[in-house]
Amino acid sequence: MKRRKDPLAGLRLLAQARPHDSGVLVSQHIKLRNAFYRLCAGEADTDDFDNVAMSLNIAKIRAYQIHKDLADVVAAAQVALGAVQQRYVKWQKWQVLGAERESIADGITAYEQIADASSPLQMRNAMKVVIRNLKGLK
Repeated sequence: MKRRKDPLAGLRLLAQARPHDSGVLVSQHIKLRNAFYRLCAGEADTDDFDNVAMSLNIAKIRAYQIHKDLADVVAAAQVALGAVQQRYVKWQKWQVLGAERESIADGITAYEQIADASSPLQMRNAMKVVIRNLKGLK
């Protein structure tokens, strides 16, 4: 049986390649900020940590495509989050130090700005790179 081509495939791709509409990602940003606040308060669970970590990972991929200085901000946030994770592994308690809090907050702000200015296609492609890299670590 011959597979039919989707006559609207090009238009669907174009819709995914345009930037997000204003305000579309607000609820996602709120969830991310709340996860970060719980992490800082020592009340987070591993899902909160994973949400922050994945957001920074995606931001780093997109940031390198945009500008090195932006990527450096996100990389510093990842280093700080890594220190938080190491303490959690050692003590089974979330603890974010002051300098780490500032660095991670800057990284989250960068993520929000990148996500708002990027298309769904760009963000999905960045997520694919992150997932591929994480699978390579296992």
